[in-house]
Amino acid sequence: MEQIQKYLRALLNRKKEIFIAVVCYVLFSILIFPYSDLSDLVTEKVAEQTQGQVFLSFDDLGLAFLPPGVNLSEVSVETGFMPQMKMSNLSLAPSIAGLLAFKPGFVARAEGLFGGDVDLTYKTGEKITDELNMQQVFLEMSGTQLKPLSKLANLPLEVRGTGNIEFDGQIDPGFGKQPESEIKLQLKNILIPAGTVPTPLGPLAIPTVKFKKIDMEGRLVNGELIIEKGSVGDDDDDIRGSLTGNVDVKFVRQGNQVIPVLGGYNLKLDMTLTRGAEKNFGIFLSFIDKFKQLTGNGARYPIQLKGSSFQVPPEMSFLRK
Repeated sequence: MEQIQKYLRALLNRKKEIFIAVVCYVLFSILIFPYSDLSDLVTEKVAEQTQGQVFLSFDDLGLAFLPPGVNLSEVSVETGFMPQMKMSNLSLAPSIAGLLAFKPGFVARAEGLFGGDVDLTYKTGEKITDELNMQQVFLEMSGTQLKPLSKLANLPLEVRGTGNIEFDGQIDPGFGKQPESEIKLQLKNILIPAGTVPTPLGPLAIPTVKFKKIDMEGRLVNGELIIEKGSVGDDDDDIRGSLTGNVDVKFVRQGNQVIPVLGGYNLKLDMTLTRGAEKNFGIFLSFIDKFKQLTGNGARYPIQLKGSSFQVPPEMSFLRK
């Protein structure tokens, strides 16, 4: 009995060394754990939790300690409602700013997604009801390739080029309340190859369109997209101009998808075309020929467009400053 007491006293006298040894053992176990072997398990669990709607796979998984987080490499995400998305690296971490403000959330960074980088901050926002909150979202996409995005958006024509996109606002995940946000869009070296667009009057042939840049800034407020600044092309482009105004847009959740439903609009369009562009787009310009104002090397078309829907022809009038 006396020997046991001596042994216990000896352990207590070395409690600091024992604590350090235990911590080192735990850290070493974490570091050498074969996280890459978890890929199949994570894929299985994600598919199970989403009822087979989402399949996530990756090559390697690592842990970060400062700040705490998870890093995945060579990530692939497949869903039943959008094309496959691939990224070279995906990192996830809790939002420290959100925790300090008692608004839990996370920070994510995806490298190589759509050919660029995507940064996302997601945390709890304003209250809608006692049990439901808006979610505060900041999304920044840089160096993004527009071609895969145009396919994702199911656009009738392919769009090529690169872009930077910024979204800063609040979203109701159920879309019972419409999102409110600030939006910035900067596109460069845009190319839209010739193709056909479906219209109520039948397919319409569109010639190739090029722009050096497109810059737009706007807001989503109460189911309305307000375009505060909009410029298309530069002085060297065959088509250049400005676009401002507002469009009624309501986001509706349909199963796993969110569909924008467009309504009425009031837009101010002021565009200038060179003679070459006028020739290429002659069939379109014939509808707005009465707004034509000759310039030194082409024509200017200052138009105000109003309508209750994009499915019917708009009311058009001369744009007043």
